[in-house]
Amino acid sequence: MEEVSTPALFEICGRPGIRIIDVRSPDAYNGWALKGESRGGHIKGARNFPRKWTGYMDWIEMARRKDLREDEEMVFYGYSREETELVAGVFRRAGYSRTRVYDHFFDEWVRNEALPMDRLHRFDRLVPARWVR
Repeated sequence: MEEVSTPALFEICGRPGIRIIDVRSPDAYNGWALKGESRGGHIKGARNFPRKWTGYMDWIEMARRKDLREDEEMVFYGYSREETELVAGVFRRAGYSRTRVYDHFFDEWVRNEALPMDRLHRFDRLVPARWVR
């Protein structure tokens, strides 16, 4: 799977026809630093499509509801290369041929304050479900 570098991803962020896809859990996407990262949240402009969803029978419908189209270029990222490539591979096999991966979210993007991130407003008012017993 073709990989995107940090400078290349920064340059294409926000361009029409390019989708950045965060494959982590909604909790991580919303803002919780679940792996001890210095900044929680997601790459600004990214959409969340958790790895877990690719196991559902109707995952392709979920992708379409998020307006993820086969004709767009997609760059997937997450906490691990394995997880990221798994999701990118599922999309590729379904006809999304312009898929690439970004493998430096945790070790480069999060650590560089100059790189844009976003999070759900007041995400800290919500807690991950696994915290509630």
